[in-house]
Amino acid sequence: MVPEPFAGSIDPDELKMSQPVTGSSRQIAEFILSLKALGFQEVRCDVWPKTVSAIEAMQPVVDLVHSG
Repeated sequence: MVPEPFAGSIDPDELKMSQPVTGSSRQIAEFILSLKALGFQEVRCDVWPKTVSAIEAMQPVVDLVHSG
């Protein structure tokens, strides 16, 4: 499955996110994992606001992504 923001794109070097990925931890993890279909081997995430609590809130997403 190709994630909606990337539909129609094939070249990972030309892909740009136009909106943030939001949803439950599971939905965000599934989105990140689906990027494999586009050839991504690494994904870097930025959180907003840049606070400790925002970073801690990403832990369930990280756990789900790492468990595959």
